[in-house]
Amino acid sequence: MRCHLGGGEMSHLLRFEHLLDYDAGKESITVPVTLRVNQAWVHVETKLDTGSSYCVFERLQGEMLGLNVETGFPQWIGTPTGSFLTYGHGVTLSVKDYDLDIVAYFAKDEWFNRNVLGRHGWLNRIRMGLIDYEGKLYLSRVDDDDGVVELAASGIDQHQAAELRVRMQTFAEDWESEKMSVYDDYDAAKFNL
Repeated sequence: MRCHLGGGEMSHLLRFEHLLDYDAGKESITVPVTLRVNQAWVHVETKLDTGSSYCVFERLQGEMLGLNVETGFPQWIGTPTGSFLTYGHGVTLSVKDYDLDIVAYFAKDEWFNRNVLGRHGWLNRIRMGLIDYEGKLYLSRVDDDDGVVELAASGIDQHQAAELRVRMQTFAEDWESEKMSVYDDYDAAKFNL
């Protein structure tokens, strides 16, 4: 992709691991996902919603996963037309070969019939490129660069990075100990429980 700014030219190379085709003729961008809790799973057609703070699902999806919806963390969701109560539960959300452990919010009321991928749990965990008129959604995990995190891309400058390093130094020895290696492949270990 090339970007022309103020008479100069600046190039950006964007790399994505997956391409998800969707029907550009539909009213919204639809992303098929799988939700899992332990051995229970459900396939869900979700809507990409960059205006939603959370990943929100209809109550039925939570019940199909065997969840007692009201035992989750209560969270009110505000919309331009009002608000509604949801309950957050830890689930694994899968798209393509990405498994993301997230807090998904399930609506208290049965009349709520939308399933949306929002900022926390989805947009903050993936890189996304969109060509809507072609129905193409390009995806990569935020951490697909061999574990390298570009702090500048997250708005963290050198001074802030140095402060983070100092604050994290207090637990660095514990974090780097041999006992912590059990967390190296935490997602796979958790899934196999």
